[in-house]
Amino acid sequence: MGRGGSLAVGLLRLKSWARAAIQGVCWVLLAYAAGFGVFWVNLWITMSAQSASSAPGGYQYRTIALAGGLAACAAVATGLVAMIVSLRSAAVRFAFRPQVK
Repeated sequence: MGRGGSLAVGLLRLKSWARAAIQGVCWVLLAYAAGFGVFWVNLWITMSAQSASSAPGGYQYRTIALAGGLAACAAVATGLVAMIVSLRSAAVRFAFRPQVK
């Protein structure tokens, strides 16, 4: 089983280290999604306007592709933020507290 699998098992067994590790992974993926969104905007803005004008409806395609890519990045970021918020909530932290035996 890989590291991701051991994180998942740890999370299901309510290990406190797994909650923190999943939060860390979510923060890294959120940064990646934000960076990819910036890359996507830069890619479509700097794309040659000549190549878009050669095809009929090329400008509309550029706008749709730009909006679609940004919507996908926003959807991923929204899911990651929801995961981070839920993992940081008091109820989840209470569930993950060390059990006294």
